[in-house]
This record gives sequence, C-alpha cells and structure tokens, in this order.
Amino acid sequence: MLRLHLSLLQVSVILRLFILLFYYFYFIYFFYCILLLLFILFYLFIYYYYFSLFFS
Repeated sequence: MLRLHLSLLQVSVILRLFILLFYYFYFIYFFYCILLLLFILFYLFIYYYYFSLFFS
C-alpha cells in the first residue's frame, strides 16, 4: 500500500514536470513566432522604404 502511494506520488510529480516543460516549450515557440513576425515586418518596411526611395 505504501509503495503504491509512493508510485502515485512519483507519477504526479512526473506529470507536473511534463506540464511545466510543455508550458516552457510552448512559451519559447510563441516567443520565436512573435520574433519572426517582427523581423518579417521590419524587413518588409525597409524593403518598401528603399523601394519607394529608389522609384521616386
């Protein structure tokens, strides 16, 4: 009975660690997606700016 209780406790701890890791990776993924979007917008802005300077 004590061993079963200990294993259940270990399972809950492992699940908690997996949930934390999942949230951590999800946060990193979200952060990189936002960073990538910002870079794309920045490059489009620069490209459009130089394009308008060149053709004006």
